[in-house]
Amino acid sequence: MASNSTDVYIKLNTGKSTLFTVSIYDRVEVLCDLVAKRERVGSRQVMLKYQGKQLDKYKTIQEYGIRIETILVAQILIPHDVTLILDLPNDNKDEMLISSLDSVTTLYMNIATRLWTSTDAVQLYVSQVIVMKRLFPNHGFESSLMAQ
Repeated sequence: MASNSTDVYIKLNTGKSTLFTVSIYDRVEVLCDLVAKRERVGSRQVMLKYQGKQLDKYKTIQEYGIRIETILVAQILIPHDVTLILDLPNDNKDEMLISSLDSVTTLYMNIATRLWTSTDAVQLYVSQVIVMKRLFPNHGFESSLMAQ
């Protein structure tokens, strides 16, 4: 009879490795939570990779074909504050502080809340990109967004 649990090794970029026993039906999010707890960081700060590809936190371990003694690589992401300049209708501007770990969905919800509207009414356009090497050394940016 096949077991529904599997041992997964998580290797951190610090060189540490940890073994977790999880159900194959658990979402990747469960592994992220376990790593976050062990490393004393927020779950959103954990990114897992398998065979060089970033794992979707909402897919199951089984969906990725992760089997016993599979090695996953974990990266602990450092959150940074990003100031967005919103160009609003009627030539108004507003600044909004977000985290570099916020999702686009969260961004839409925050803008909609600030404008007292629904997320369906929010349209985002990137009008300027300023590379901020200090905050995002590899690929990050601070941008000016137009919300309509």
